[in-house]
Amino acid sequence: KRMRHLLYERYQDYRHSLYDDFDDVLEDFFFYVRESGPTPYQALLRIKKTEAFESWLLNTFRNYLNNRSETESRINYVDKECEQIPLLTEGTGLNLDVTRKARIWNYMGLAYRETDSADRALECFQTALQIDPDHPSSYMNIAMHYSDRKEYDAALKNAEIAIEKAKQRGMSLGVFYADYAQIAGLSGNRRKAKQYLRLAEKAGYDNNSIQKIQNS
Repeated sequence: KRMRHLLYERYQDYRHSLYDDFDDVLEDFFFYVRESGPTPYQALLRIKKTEAFESWLLNTFRNYLNNRSETESRINYVDKECEQIPLLTEGTGLNLDVTRKARIWNYMGLAYRETDSADRALECFQTALQIDPDHPSSYMNIAMHYSDRKEYDAALKNAEIAIEKAKQRGMSLGVFYADYAQIAGLSGNRRKAKQYLRLAEKAGYDNNSIQKIQNS
C-alpha cells in the first residue's frame, strides 16, 4: 500500500496530460517493463536492497510518465473520442485485452516517433497489428511513417486500410480523413486532398486543424 501510494503521487504530477486513470496507467507501465527487453530485469538483478528497488521503481515510473504525458500532449489525434469503440461489447468477438495491448504498442510507437526513432516506431506499430490486426490507428501511423519517407503509394494504401478499419469499428472518422488528406497533398494529389478535407469537415474535424493542412 505504501508503494502504491508513492506511485500514485508520481502519477498526480502528470495526470493533467494523461488520458487514462491511475490503475490503467500502472497496468500499462508494468506491461511496458515486461515487454521492453532484458534491460529492466538485468537492472533488477543488481538490486540487493529494498530501498534501492523502491528508488529504481519510482524513478522508472516517473520517466515513463514523463515520456507518455509529453507524447500524449503533442499528438492531437490520440484522444478519447478517437478511442471510443462502440463494438467493444459482449458478443462481438472482439477481445478488449487484445485491443488494449495494441493501443499500448501504438503509444510506444508514437513516443519513438516523437524522438526521431522512426525504425523503432515502425516496429512498434507493426507489433500492435500483430496483436490486433484490425487496429486503425496503427495502420494510420504506419501510413504517416511512409509519408515521412516520401513513399506515398505505401502511405496511401495503409491510410485507406486505416479508414476502412475505423469504419468497421464505428470510430470517429474526421481525424482519419484529415490524415489521408495530408498524405495525398504531400504526394501531389491536391484533388484527393481537397476531397478528404471536405469529408473531415463533414465528420466534425477541428476547423483550425483543417486550415493548417490546407495551408501546408
